[in-house]
Amino acid sequence: LGQSSTWYVLTDILPPTLILTSPAGGSITGPSAILNATTNEFTTCRYGTSPSPTIQMSQTNGLNHSQLLTNLSNGPTTYYVNCTDVAGNTVEKNVSWFVDAIAPQYFNIATNPASPAYYGQTYQFNITWTDNTNISEEIFSIGNQKYMYPGAVNRVGNVFYITLTNLAVDIYNYTWSAY
Repeated sequence: LGQSSTWYVLTDILPPTLILTSPAGGSITGPSAILNATTNEFTTCRYGTSPSPTIQMSQTNGLNHSQLLTNLSNGPTTYYVNCTDVAGNTVEKNVSWFVDAIAPQYFNIATNPASPAYYGQTYQFNITWTDNTNISEEIFSIGNQKYMYPGAVNRVGNVFYITLTNLAVDIYNYTWSAY
């Protein structure tokens, strides 16, 4: 008789650790992005465009959480993520980035000289791009060759150009692409 027992109760009072892995803060995305988060313990995460979000992420209930965001509006955007562990402890963070949902626009496509074409002559190809953010990559393709900015394609303001020499006499199709 005289037996005794000792019981210890562990109480989880610490909120989980939350890291928002994408999109990166300050980055630029198109009209769709994947919101990714990781936690250090099993949690359920919610997301939204205001604090204390209520929409459960499509992939959650573990350590890795994700949600595809679509039809994002052009301009700056902020999303909040709120994760709760099984003990009810909550952590919330937000990430802000810029949505570039408008494609770059071009004008003033030109070649110099325009014609006639002679082998060995120097040719310059020009295009002017405008974009609501900034063009980070530009590709000039002619035949099977691709030239990129930054690199072989040069830039002055919004005008991109490349100078080529020793093109064989032929009819060439060329394209410009900007991102």
